[in-house]
Amino acid sequence: MTVTAIPGGTPVELPPWELKPPAGVNWLFHSTVAGTNQLGRQRVASDCETGDILTLEAEPTNAADPNAIRVLRNGRQLGYLKRHVAAEIAREGWPVDSLVAAVTDMVEGDDGDETKPYIIVNILLGRRQ
Repeated sequence: MTVTAIPGGTPVELPPWELKPPAGVNWLFHSTVAGTNQLGRQRVASDCETGDILTLEAEPTNAADPNAIRVLRNGRQLGYLKRHVAAEIAREGWPVDSLVAAVTDMVEGDDGDETKPYIIVNILLGRRQ
């Protein structure tokens, strides 16, 4: 099964374990959590495991992006949905509490500085029906 990405997301072929979303959820697309390298969020990223269900929380008072959606693991902030993903969710009019995110994998990134590696967390985003 291939999940089609919205602009800026990544189309991916899903392995069999990912074909089983939580009851009543349809996977929409694959993306990366933004900002995992900020403000001590690496500790939260290092605790993530494939299949973890994450909490999404709207942050309408965010001065940088009124569509901002925080991504949390066990109440601790991991990062944000990418700006274009949050904008698409707003454009579609989907309530944030109808969305579900699950960790697909973690990879190492470095923002072009190999001396400062960090963990990138990839997710599947779905919507409750």
